[in-house]
Amino acid sequence: MKTKVLFILALAPLLVASAAAQKKVEKPKVHSDFYFGSLPAVRELSDLMAKEQARLVVVGYHNGWSVEKTAKELKLPENQLSKIADDLEEQKLAGERNEYEVRPFMPVIRDKDIERLAPELQRHSRELAGVLESALPDIEKFIASLPAGPGGSGAAGTAAGTAKDRLMYETVVSGLLFGGIVDALQEDKTILPPGPRRTTKGIRAYAWLVESNPDHAGKFKREVRESDSYQIITIGTEFPKTRVSLDELRNSKLDVFDDPVARQYRSFVALLCRDRFLPFFKSRRGEFLKLAAIPDSAKYVAAAEFFGWYYNTIASGAADQLISEGKIKPPSDQYTYAIKDPVK
Repeated sequence: MKTKVLFILALAPLLVASAAAQKKVEKPKVHSDFYFGSLPAVRELSDLMAKEQARLVVVGYHNGWSVEKTAKELKLPENQLSKIADDLEEQKLAGERNEYEVRPFMPVIRDKDIERLAPELQRHSRELAGVLESALPDIEKFIASLPAGPGGSGAAGTAAGTAKDRLMYETVVSGLLFGGIVDALQEDKTILPPGPRRTTKGIRAYAWLVESNPDHAGKFKREVRESDSYQIITIGTEFPKTRVSLDELRNSKLDVFDDPVARQYRSFVALLCRDRFLPFFKSRRGEFLKLAAIPDSAKYVAAAEFFGWYYNTIASGAADQLISEGKIKPPSDQYTYAIKDPVK
């Protein structure tokens, strides 16, 4: 018995040390370990929020700090803080909400918020992946019906291997998850109306900061630019380092959707989003509204701004699930394709 007591006493410091190691380290209220995302992905906003001091200022505002307290706590010279604050306000990311307070113009999602939201994030990601998976046979059938070569998809119906993989990924991840479904929700306006105007160019986008985990800020970036009455779209996990021209896409035999294939493609995506995906989200609107009240940032942002982040997160989770199951195959960096603009 005595030996047993001595053993327990000897083990006690190790148990205490183990418990201390497992206990989470409390992060300070304001720190720079935050990651930015937006829907759609906007390079100018990402470049601004890549600056550590910009993130610190936004998190300070999130915690209710005044401009004066922000300058004092962050030890920023007045002219330096003024420049950062002006840049944030110009891009509509943070600034004066009224004459009494400055706040972010986007949700700031902290670790404690993620912990509370995690079960629903995982469930909604799985459910959305299920709807996508049920639509895959129709998507494959449609892709097989497209003509190959110039004016078609560049690599459609009869093409196999990497060409089909590329077109499936472009359609599922870009065309649906980060394209058509977002458009359908914004046209419906009941859950995700068009986002706030952000840049000096008037780009509408939802934006957010997420603590600790970059995956929760968004893993996929869809960049769209106009060129000669076409939209050139890049989809991947990073912004493209170089911009590919329409002629380069054609010469490389990559996907270029000319009319009438472009109209067929847009119509297919729009109908699929309206008939299968919009009902999925509208039937869960009450759930989303309840979740929107959980983060502290619900005090100063609308539910739609929260859902911009929430949608992006579950869409990323759904894409990851299909990729892990081998249903779609991602590029090594990104895919670029072009589609004729319907209004030009």
